[in-house]
Amino acid sequence: MQEIKKKEGEWKGNRGFAIFSIVVFMTVLVLPTAVWLVMGMIWPKGREGVNFQMDENRNMAPFPETFGPAYGEELEAYYNDRLPFRSAMILAQRNLTLWMEKPYDDLIGPCLVKLFYDDFGRPESGKKADTPNEESSIRTDPSSGLSKGGQTTGSNEYDEDKYRDGSEEVNEPLEGYFPPKVHNKSTIEGREKWLFFALENSLEDYLGNNILSEEELKTYLDGMEELERICQEKGKKLYFFLPPNKEQVYAEFMPTYKTADTYKRVQRLVDYVHANSDIKIIYPIEELKAAKEKWQLYFKTDTHWNDAGAFIGTQALYALMEVPVTDLSELTAEERAFESGDLVRVGNLNGKDYEGDISYMIYYKLYVDVTFEEGEHFSSDICSTVSTAENQSSIVVVGDSFRISMGQFLSKDFGRCMLLNSFNMEEAVAVEAIQNADIIVIESLERMNVNLPGLMTSVGNILER
Repeated sequence: MQEIKKKEGEWKGNRGFAIFSIVVFMTVLVLPTAVWLVMGMIWPKGREGVNFQMDENRNMAPFPETFGPAYGEELEAYYNDRLPFRSAMILAQRNLTLWMEKPYDDLIGPCLVKLFYDDFGRPESGKKADTPNEESSIRTDPSSGLSKGGQTTGSNEYDEDKYRDGSEEVNEPLEGYFPPKVHNKSTIEGREKWLFFALENSLEDYLGNNILSEEELKTYLDGMEELERICQEKGKKLYFFLPPNKEQVYAEFMPTYKTADTYKRVQRLVDYVHANSDIKIIYPIEELKAAKEKWQLYFKTDTHWNDAGAFIGTQALYALMEVPVTDLSELTAEERAFESGDLVRVGNLNGKDYEGDISYMIYYKLYVDVTFEEGEHFSSDICSTVSTAENQSSIVVVGDSFRISMGQFLSKDFGRCMLLNSFNMEEAVAVEAIQNADIIVIESLERMNVNLPGLMTSVGNILER
């Protein structure tokens, strides 16, 4: 009898614990959602404050449209992307991770680097270059970022013989060895709190281990020449504009990497095109390197160039187009604070540790009136403007996000201007603008050059309709 009572007691105890566990589980599951809904009704601004964008470089999972074997997983993915307090929880997890890693980063890591310094990728002392370095034969005016007179004074080709005698050293860091560290597989921690992108070919471009073969170079050039042929038949001018990756312009802040080749992929491509055709193409690396002595041209915490960098790049394009250029030193350029950028967020970093970034407000041709026709701002996927510019030609720039900050200048210099995300070319208004444009600029960021052949084909197909 006592044994039966003992088992009944154990059963009641287990049952009570099970009920308690279920109540706790349901509370944890339901309470945040209930609080979230109530906040939305009585304090929407408070909910917005904990529902900020995380810049995860991906689209949120859509609600499943059809019922099938994967319906449960798709529904779960949809809910997880919209979980109440999701952004706040992710940020808390990031901060906790950073707090736990800080003792290693500040104390243990540097000791290990010093201990294993000679065996951990230290650059060979006095190593000489046997490939062209990143110095160009072009000599530029540092105040403007353009060669004197606003026109390029020669080709963009490297003077290879200059480096064959071993007179130039490579891979020597400015401040000694600085170990590479990549946060969240996305963000490279550089010197002096500069951050760089580790994905989308950025690091491969910097290391020089993705050089195009002769056959690949010819394929690129064939595509350019075909599009040039089509544009000439249609009475249009064609230009190719390839903004450099941030890593190429501010290489001095990169960690210590052993590069495979200092004569990089895109520079080789541009030199090949110059040597074998009359295609109008520019990779404004030298203009930007010259101008960075006076202005910060890329954000320290973001993958993009700031307005000063976009201005220098735009003026380099103007020089290629043989239209009047403007020296940035002649304008008012007010320094503005910039909050931490996309590299902080994709790297799961704390923005407070990377403050002090800057941009500029550039006062350019204030007498020109600009009106938006399509899109509300230059960052719109399709943005077109009309203006009172002296040059009433129509220009279409098809490209990636680097085109956005160029718009404030292009819109002041051309009567009609369209900035077009390459993914939106098939929309009717975009097709019409491309077909009616006087000038077409194909803009392709250095790390995005793999998309250039397909982009050229798409533009050509639109023009031939």
